[in-house]
Amino acid sequence: MLSPGQDPDGLAARVAYHLHRTGKLSTALTSVGFVEHRNIAADITQGRFPLTPNDVQQLAALLGIPAAELTRPLTDQETGAWRFYRTAAAQPNAVWERVGDLLKQHELTIAAAAKVMHIRPSLLTNALTAREPTRILSYDAAERLAKHLNLDDGIDALITIAPDPDDYHSR
Repeated sequence: MLSPGQDPDGLAARVAYHLHRTGKLSTALTSVGFVEHRNIAADITQGRFPLTPNDVQQLAALLGIPAAELTRPLTDQETGAWRFYRTAAAQPNAVWERVGDLLKQHELTIAAAAKVMHIRPSLLTNALTAREPTRILSYDAAERLAKHLNLDDGIDALITIAPDPDDYHSR
């Protein structure tokens, strides 16, 4: 999650998105020696740590990927995925509640929805009933569900009840 008031198009946010996209999370940053402390690595992968262009060059070299892959602007699809992730992470319970509402509206059982989403039925049940710490709904699972339900707004229908995370952070 970005810091309050942070620009979601800023360098740190773009790098965070691309680190997630490439699967280079906190462990990768500490294992290559970019940072020693897991808390700093987590802040970088969440876009909360200010980075300079030199930091990005060094990080990219250590990870063995081009710096341009960490700094390029997001495509329209990536922007939607990033918005979904930030909203789902900021308000996981609200997103799961919306999923539950849509399942009821479309008369889709937990077992059928879990199959569509490629997740375990128990994970879906626990998320919908909040019996354990709520997991963040993945973009891929949400996209599969939105397509199956043929939602007019696509994946955005799953986050429409939650305020835009950029609006939330700017308050």
